[in-house]
Amino acid sequence: SLGIASTGNQQIAIFWPAWATNYVLQSSTNPASAIWTPVTNGAPLIGVTLTNASPALFYRLSRP
Repeated sequence: SLGIASTGNQQIAIFWPAWATNYVLQSSTNPASAIWTPVTNGAPLIGVTLTNASPALFYRLSRP
């Protein structure tokens, strides 16, 4: 599952369990869409910091 925390200055941190380093964070404007865009470059991560996005985005973890 994804965790989220405000880091201030219109930024959020999205993080996930350390065992999921082989997953890629993706975003979409519609959760029912088949089109999801990678947020990260696929490097092993367990969190990212994002700036206020417009339009609203949905996030998920996916195995590459």
